Amino acid sequence: MNSPQVIELDLGIIHVFIFTQISQFNSRFGIVENHFAVT
Repeated sequence: MNSPQVIELDLGIIHVFIFTQISQFNSRFGIVENHFAVT
């Protein structure tokens, strides 16, 4: 029983988690921000 809504919710949570982690890294290391900008 697959529920697309649940999958979208999980992806949303993961996206927010990753975005938060990247933001924390950017606040500590400016090099990380430059790296992601190039990629």
